[in-house]
Amino acid sequence: MGRWAGVVCCELILLHVLAVCCHAEDAKGGSAVRPPAYRVDTDGFGASEADIRAVLDSASRELWKFFPDYTIEPIVVTRGHSGPITLFERNGRGEIVVRLDTGQTFWSQYSYQFAHEFCHVLCGFKEGYAGNKWFEETLCETASLYVMQAMSRTWRKSAPYPNWKDYRDSLRDYVDDILRKRATVYEIYGRGLSAFYRAHKSAMEKDACMRELNGAMAIVLLHLFEERPERWEAVRWLNSAPARPGDTFETYLQKWHDAAPARHQSAVRRMADLFGVSIKSDAPPEPVASAEAAAGDTRLMPRFRVEADGFKAGEPDIRAVLGSAARELWRYFPDCKIEPFVVVRSHSGPTVLYGRNAQGEIVVQLDTESTFWCQYAYQFSGLFADILCGFNEKSVGNKWFETSVCEAASLFALKGMSRTWEKDPPYPNWKDYRHALAKYAQDATGQQQKIEPGGLKGFYQKHREELARDGSTRPISQAMAVVLLKAFEEGPEHWEAVRWLNKAPSPRGEPFDQYLQRWHDAVPKKHRPFVQTIADLYGVPIKPTQGE
Repeated sequence: MGRWAGVVCCELILLHVLAVCCHAEDAKGGSAVRPPAYRVDTDGFGASEADIRAVLDSASRELWKFFPDYTIEPIVVTRGHSGPITLFERNGRGEIVVRLDTGQTFWSQYSYQFAHEFCHVLCGFKEGYAGNKWFEETLCETASLYVMQAMSRTWRKSAPYPNWKDYRDSLRDYVDDILRKRATVYEIYGRGLSAFYRAHKSAMEKDACMRELNGAMAIVLLHLFEERPERWEAVRWLNSAPARPGDTFETYLQKWHDAAPARHQSAVRRMADLFGVSIKSDAPPEPVASAEAAAGDTRLMPRFRVEADGFKAGEPDIRAVLGSAARELWRYFPDCKIEPFVVVRSHSGPTVLYGRNAQGEIVVQLDTESTFWCQYAYQFSGLFADILCGFNEKSVGNKWFETSVCEAASLFALKGMSRTWEKDPPYPNWKDYRHALAKYAQDATGQQQKIEPGGLKGFYQKHREELARDGSTRPISQAMAVVLLKAFEEGPEHWEAVRWLNKAPSPRGEPFDQYLQRWHDAVPKKHRPFVQTIADLYGVPIKPTQGE
């Protein structure tokens, strides 16, 4: 017995030394983050130890990289047949036993299950009062989502084996399928997380593993960790204080907050706020990570809010897309002030209402829903451009031109977003969505009538009478937008010129040349050559402004 104990002790010491060495090497930047100490009992898996370890190493690294000085007990991964689980009791070798209920080469299942169970280990899981255990289960579901999405990005450049590189799409598809099927999240989108928690509180206190509820809440928490992945380290202190029978959720979170170091206390408070739970804290709030600052534009976005009801998507996600779309135009309006606006769901096409609501806000209606982010971006950027144009109910003449400008803005914003998201997406896992944005803009362009830049004059003359009647000329305006887009791409700083497009209302029947002349005369001198360029495209003569 003594000899066996000595062998176990030496083995544990060796595993600990390996773990410490891995961290030391990582700190020097000499290699990628190495996984924690664990072994795999391959019996029953039907796959090789090398392949299983390759997958589990990759999954654990996505979390382990945020725990630079954390020492955990050694782990053994075994085959289970009644669902994945991490046992409270250690085995005879002093190891934490993690059972995965998968096999063969179902690598996505291995990854998803192990990320969840590994998070339990990082949380310092303990046996005891389980009334608030549902929150740890939710965090671990969040870890699975986070890890799978992170792995799909990592494997693009650094797959365990070169021939596994394309499997990254399967990893992403696996987690996307889970996200799509969690319909309960719409209850959170409609009511808010705090109301959702209160509605299901009693049920979750009795059964911590209600996967549909855990999974829905995990989708919301996921954004916190995508926003600042270093927050993962805070879970180390989740179970620092023993859970006492009857502890309320408020008490549970307060204990976590008090046990965590100061650098993580604001993150704990942020989560508590989401659940509508008030905890005492002297920690300063986290600095708000603004996409404007990340993009080098520290100017605040214009004031707007989103009424998420009817969109079937989360308000933070909608704001992330709309903010990104608006920013592609707003950066060219350094001293422009516009009225606050609200974005609401419509079922009769996207539009900006002329009348203000009871709060004095401009009402922007989008006709889209769910996660069709390209539609959100395309519709909103055109309507935002309409606001920047100083849209005026009395300016009904030549409205088709303003429509062309706004259509050009939609194309311009989507193409700009696709470039911006390559380096600075709203969330790291949205980076690949830039391709969808670019393709959407390309498809929208391809569907319009083809007009060569030199042919816009003839195209305008062909449709001149039709345009003058102010009828339904949107297809004509969309075709012209493709030509206008090129002019704005050559001089994007001239987007600011649209501020003066409706400086004076255009009466019905006003000739287009007079409309452009008034615009030319209203803009600052720096934008007049651009307006002249636009007029030249249409074959419309413009007189120099008096004094030029």
